[in-house]
Amino acid sequence: MAIRLKSCPKCGGDVRIDRDEYGWFEQCIQCGYERDLETIVVKPQHPQRGEPQKGGNWHHGNVELGPIVPFSLPSEDLRKEKRARTA
Repeated sequence: MAIRLKSCPKCGGDVRIDRDEYGWFEQCIQCGYERDLETIVVKPQHPQRGEPQKGGNWHHGNVELGPIVPFSLPSEDLRKEKRARTA
């Protein structure tokens, strides 16, 4: 599945491209507009291992990740307190 931003011909919303048993189609996420697509050409997203990238750099399969962001769930006491306030 791929998403094209702001490309819906009806509302200007975001369109997802997907495939089902009948073939390829695109559907707007905002308004639901849908149309069938005739031809899809799938391009590789990453160069094959050992092929030069633009700028002469070589791809060796390494991936750079962003910084680690701490994540924590609220404690059970906070959840009980919040439920009591909303009830």
